Amino acid sequence: MKILHLLSTFALFISQLSIFGQSSLLWKVEGGNITQPVYLFGTVHIIPADQFEVTPRLDSVAAGSDRFVFEMDLNAPQLQLEVLKALKIDSVKTLKELYTPKEYKKLSKAMEKHGLSVAMFEQFKPLMAQQQLMQLAVLKDTKGYETYFLARAKELGKLTGGLDEPEVQLAALKAISLKDQARSLYETATNPKRSARELDKMYQVYKSQDVEAIYNYIANADEFSSLNDPLLIVRNKRWIEKMKTMFSDNEKLFIAVGAAHLGGPEGLITLLRNEGYQVSPVPVK
Repeated sequence: MKILHLLSTFALFISQLSIFGQSSLLWKVEGGNITQPVYLFGTVHIIPADQFEVTPRLDSVAAGSDRFVFEMDLNAPQLQLEVLKALKIDSVKTLKELYTPKEYKKLSKAMEKHGLSVAMFEQFKPLMAQQQLMQLAVLKDTKGYETYFLARAKELGKLTGGLDEPEVQLAALKAISLKDQARSLYETATNPKRSARELDKMYQVYKSQDVEAIYNYIANADEFSSLNDPLLIVRNKRWIEKMKTMFSDNEKLFIAVGAAHLGGPEGLITLLRNEGYQVSPVPVK
């Protein structure tokens, strides 16, 4: 279920004490070259609508910023084109080549039950089809924190920004092998109830607000081990350098990234502290 972890960017709850002493998805960053309030918030990109929550305090913190910063600038020109380019298949000719004839036939029938035709996705990586399938068969009514805060930024007339250029951010997709993507799509299509159960378990850790547990599950999962470095650690280190530059711009910042990036020995919280910044949890209730 590797791709399910990646699509939702967080993981199954592991009972343990947080090394940070307090569970929270919202953190305040101070010290160093920071002259204005800076907040770091851990998101999940998609979540069932009935589990989505932005408390008045969290909304107030975000609304008080000058700039909303995401993993990539969601207002960037040509973003949709860049996404489509990243999802195009390049190492094989069609999606069909990733399956045996029997598997492809079963996949096709399973997707048709949800109003999707495999032919629609023949020129795209399996991740494209899985994202659509999850919306129809598994998650259905969903919301997203990035979507919410992007809308709030527009509503309030705030600036937006990104820690990565779209092409750099989307290049991370290449770290996920087509074989793994194909297997995950097949599992989701043929057993959506199992996928729903897995996702439901994963959503529990997000609501626990334990960023260390989120990181530990992903980092210790055998199926994720080869992706931990390119998808989390490398990006975290790159983002820290970008953050340090942003801190010097004398702006109030609200930085929203996937919650899995916050915890761990090379997570954003630890890396910021290693750079001399004070990072402390902020209750959102």
